[in-house]
Amino acid sequence: MAERQKATGSINWYRSMRAQEDDPGLPDELDTRVTALIRATDSFFIATVTPSGWPYIQHRGGPPGFVHVPNPVTIALADYSGNQQFVTVGNLDVSGHVIPQIEGFVRHVIPHPAVT
Repeated sequence: MAERQKATGSINWYRSMRAQEDDPGLPDELDTRVTALIRATDSFFIATVTPSGWPYIQHRGGPPGFVHVPNPVTIALADYSGNQQFVTVGNLDVSGHVIPQIEGFVRHVIPHPAVT
């Protein structure tokens, strides 16, 4: 990555942001704003890594509150059997790597004019 950044000239901007090692260490604590977003979501994507090293991304959905934040460093949800493939859970059993992608979509209500 650093070689590509050098070639494109972006190395100086990214140098301060680049991790010094591959291990990100312990997770940061979730603040109250992020915790509220997670608890209110009814939809998110979960990315895991297959045994062959490829990303695997699935959608998860449920009523608001189906994702829990039991403490500031843990996100939890029930994994329903669905299609009985258990791909996401199987990937976690092998690699343990997971990234939840939770979007904070703004929901606007557009008023419709009355029809007479």
